[in-house]
Amino acid sequence: NTGSQHIDVTFHASGGHGSSPHVATDPIIMAGAAIVQYQTIVSRMMDPTETSVLTVGMVQAGDTYNVIPTEARLKLKLHYTTLESGEKMVNSIKRISNNIARTYGSTSDDMMPTIDVRGYAPPVVNSPEWMTRIRKVLKEADAADKAITDARAIEGTGVHDLEVSGSDDAFALIEGIEGVQGAYIFIGSAPPDVYAAANKEGKEFPFFMHQPNYMIDLEAIPYGTKIATVLALDVLEK
Repeated sequence: NTGSQHIDVTFHASGGHGSSPHVATDPIIMAGAAIVQYQTIVSRMMDPTETSVLTVGMVQAGDTYNVIPTEARLKLKLHYTTLESGEKMVNSIKRISNNIARTYGSTSDDMMPTIDVRGYAPPVVNSPEWMTRIRKVLKEADAADKAITDARAIEGTGVHDLEVSGSDDAFALIEGIEGVQGAYIFIGSAPPDVYAAANKEGKEFPFFMHQPNYMIDLEAIPYGTKIATVLALDVLEK
């Protein structure tokens, strides 16, 4: 999994009446310009050989027709493969946000954007030793033939997106413990019959998590429990 980070950006402005924008500063204009310019961070500032993703997941400003608000809020999600890349993305967001605020009239220090970096999850890199051990255990549990080591090989399923998702739970389990190795694996949960029918008809399926049409096969729960159990027993035995 990639590293990930949540960032809140709030643009501040004087606000004003919609009929008199010339005597007001407008945070919506600032936020709109920032959203566009943030996209240049990945395309023009990051190493193209490393995976980086920047998503603006929320835009919130104003609540009526004829009032220029005093604030515009954005929520950003970052994904990156190295801590250095994550730091570069955060610094770029700060620089772009501050310069856009100045460009559109918020020039004093107290009107600079508020940028809140709300924690992060570092990149999760599976231990080769543990992956070898997991394959051995899965083989003994007659599940090795169902294991896929390269998610990109499953074309047309959206599963290739897995490698760019972030996971703070994996980090929380071993944070602060020196010398601990591990591996993060996914258990497929798409109903096989629905997948087969969709594949036959050339339709998109399965859908990735956080999508409104996401569908889960409840039979995956005991299967996933079995996999977790045999792996845990192997660790306890050795």
